[in-house]
Amino acid sequence: IENNDLKMFSGRQDHYASSYGGLNLFEFKDKVTWYPFDRKYAEGIIPSLVLMHTNLDRPDPKIQEGLKHLNPQQVKAMDRIKSLVEPTIDAIGKSDIKRLGEILDTGWQYKKETNKVTNPRIDNIYANSKHYGAIGGKLCGSGGGGHMLFVVPVNKRKKFIENMTKEGLTHVDYSLDSNGTEVRILWIV
Repeated sequence: IENNDLKMFSGRQDHYASSYGGLNLFEFKDKVTWYPFDRKYAEGIIPSLVLMHTNLDRPDPKIQEGLKHLNPQQVKAMDRIKSLVEPTIDAIGKSDIKRLGEILDTGWQYKKETNKVTNPRIDNIYANSKHYGAIGGKLCGSGGGGHMLFVVPVNKRKKFIENMTKEGLTHVDYSLDSNGTEVRILWIV
């Protein structure tokens, strides 16, 4: 729908993630290959993941247009992001929260080199998150606003949420859904 009907340039990864549910690795080549993680691996990291809404709307619905024609710097940054996949899998497999946070922090630095995903407010939110105890984090979606996911040690989680709420963000309580997208028809009588 995004690409064809709305004429938006976008990726597929978020669509696959929501369709399958759970914690997965997707390999995008000529076809998409799905590698689900056992739920125990997700349970090892979820207590340290904090989802916050920035209360900023993405100002530009075509933000991904900047990725249609890649320059050498963008390609290099994307290759660096891809190089983080194996260390991320290892960190998740070992429930190594510190390493996972460090990888996301590195990935965030690379992501900023790929496209206009950030702005001064998002940069300020990220800096504050680190000040309040986050090891790393990422902006979800295509950028400019929306949700941010942070890796925070469990013993700092409560205070982190309090401080980020004072900064104008909204904590989003979530749980892992292993079913993926479900459609139900409700009959109203």
